Amino acid sequence: MHTYAELIKTDLASEPFLSKYLLNYFPELMQKRFYDEISTHPLRKEIILTVLSNKVINQISGPILNMIQNDTKTTLDNIVKAYVITNEIFSIDELWQNIDDLGTHINNEVQVIIF
Repeated sequence: MHTYAELIKTDLASEPFLSKYLLNYFPELMQKRFYDEISTHPLRKEIILTVLSNKVINQISGPILNMIQNDTKTTLDNIVKAYVITNEIFSIDELWQNIDDLGTHINNEVQVIIF
């Protein structure tokens, strides 16, 4: 909740490269059929920042996010922006999904270490 509360005060959601988080929030059929309406959705900012907040907290955790902010002395929106860009460059979501797909095929402790 803290992450979202801080991000909502910024203009991070206006970054064009984040619009995919708005679009992907909706089912695929709606994405195609209502693209224009989704792109101008009145809750655009809130949806994007909710998705991003959840993603960052789930993938790197609140304490690590706070540590990064304290160590770098930068703003939370810059950290999230850097995380999203890094995620895109290195296809981290795909790596996370591949690890998650291993499921019970590997020992749980090994899977946690990989994450």
